[in-house]
Amino acid sequence: MTRETWTDERLDDLSRRMDHGFERVDRDLRDIRSEVGDVRPDVAELRTVVYRFGTGIIGAILVASLLHGI
Repeated sequence: MTRETWTDERLDDLSRRMDHGFERVDRDLRDIRSEVGDVRPDVAELRTVVYRFGTGIIGAILVASLLHGI
């Protein structure tokens, strides 16, 4: 097994490649956060619709059971 020598130039190159990789990851995370921020209002609206629908179903069941004497 040969041992590699790490010169200053090779270490600088490795450092640049790692910096570039982290910049790409940071950019991807910012894009994802932006997309999640765009979806949040839609999720909040959907949650409201589901709550109202559920409340309506429960109310209808209660009224039907009271009317039919169950």
